[in-house]
Amino acid sequence: MSKFPLVSIIVETGTRKLAERTSFDRMANHYLSEARRALPDPRFEFIFVGQGQSPMELGKNCRFLDRPGLGYYGFKNEGAKAARGRYLVYWDSDCRVKPGYLGLALKAFQDNPDVIGLGGLTLYDGNGYFGRVYTALNFGPHFKNPPRYTRLSVTVNNICLIRSAFPSHPFGPFTGRTGGDSHITQYAVKKGKPFLQHRGLISYHEDQTGHWRTLVERSLRDLFQPVLKARPSSKRGAWTLAFLNWPLLSLKRVRRILVYGRAVGLNWREMACSPLFLAYLALLEGVSLLCMAIWPPLIRKWLHFQFGSSWVKARGIR
Repeated sequence: MSKFPLVSIIVETGTRKLAERTSFDRMANHYLSEARRALPDPRFEFIFVGQGQSPMELGKNCRFLDRPGLGYYGFKNEGAKAARGRYLVYWDSDCRVKPGYLGLALKAFQDNPDVIGLGGLTLYDGNGYFGRVYTALNFGPHFKNPPRYTRLSVTVNNICLIRSAFPSHPFGPFTGRTGGDSHITQYAVKKGKPFLQHRGLISYHEDQTGHWRTLVERSLRDLFQPVLKARPSSKRGAWTLAFLNWPLLSLKRVRRILVYGRAVGLNWREMACSPLFLAYLALLEGVSLLCMAIWPPLIRKWLHFQFGSSWVKARGIR
């Protein structure tokens, strides 16, 4: 048997801390149980990446990498750099996966030798109304996506890839919360081997709708998305782009409910009631934009959190 593991499972630990509703022990034990459904311990390794020290005693095939100063995609890149397995599996610390996930992923790679990456489907956990509406808003397009990811970016809390087919930093220069999903998707497209969608790879994301802090974080991420392509040269320019995107984002959300609501299980009555929730999101975003306008240091803090300090500095945003 090879001295190297077959699979390296990389779990960032930053998203769990946003709501602090899922303990590290519970998350880690769930993922360990899932890995052991498919493989014996010597055949897989876990790499937890975040800031600080591991809050629990880890097994021999588990490591915790302390990487201060980095964010979401920075943690994922560091995990890839440290990994030894042939396959990289990316899960998030505020999610859980459907039993049998890892076995399905390995079989998919064996059955499709030309595939270098797999993308699964993500839903917000539980069966709450607002969680299902939020699934339509954030993950709805994946439920109607063609088998290969070409224009739509993969959801990176739920992907598997062949390590040798990607660079050591598969998410590129992005270290914050934005940009890495598009980068890794388009890298595979340019190689002529786009990610394959596997609908059996299900990840259940912690429901953000009952926690205002995570809800605001996710909404602002969408609101400031145009900054990635427009590349303003000032904090004020970034804020202006977000402000202009504010009404447009609300219209896009209405369209997503209409187009993808049925695909994620919403009935017509639930879809008709969704504007109340959309208005609540718009209110949260409006208040957040107002706070940034009143106290500009908030804009700087948010840009560094969302895009990563290295990206912000490289773009000369002051």
